[in-house]
Amino acid sequence: MGDVYANRGSKKAVPTNNSAMTPTYTASKRISAKKSMQSLVDDLAAVTDVQAKDDGGMARLLDREERDAAERREREVRDRERREEAKAAEERHQQERKEDRERREEDAKREAALRAERERERAEERRQQDQQMQLEREELRQRHEQMMLMLQALAKSNNAK
Repeated sequence: MGDVYANRGSKKAVPTNNSAMTPTYTASKRISAKKSMQSLVDDLAAVTDVQAKDDGGMARLLDREERDAAERREREVRDRERREEAKAAEERHQQERKEDRERREEDAKREAALRAERERERAEERRQQDQQMQLEREELRQRHEQMMLMLQALAKSNNAK
């Protein structure tokens, strides 16, 4: 209450209620703008502090991303080369199997031809042997007949004496 009596006698009376102490609309706008500005200044200071502390963080991040991208490209190149090599190896393997199969088929044909030739040779040898045996039998039969005729002639000459 001492404040109420402090301005006694002045032309302007000091209001006794607190309604006059509440700020006006413009004053409250000014105060809230100052608070908002202070908040923005504080946020800006915090961001600049973080940025100053992070110094090359973004550059390091970009470098890391570039390294990752380069590694990805290298990996893709290696993978592509590996796939191409695998494909070429598979094609070589297929070609080798095809050549082996063709070689086996040719070998089988040659073997069959050789077997057939040996069979023909054996058949020819058998025929020649059979022919030779037949000739020898004929000769033996003729010799036998001659011997028999000689023996008969001798027997007649011995009987005639």
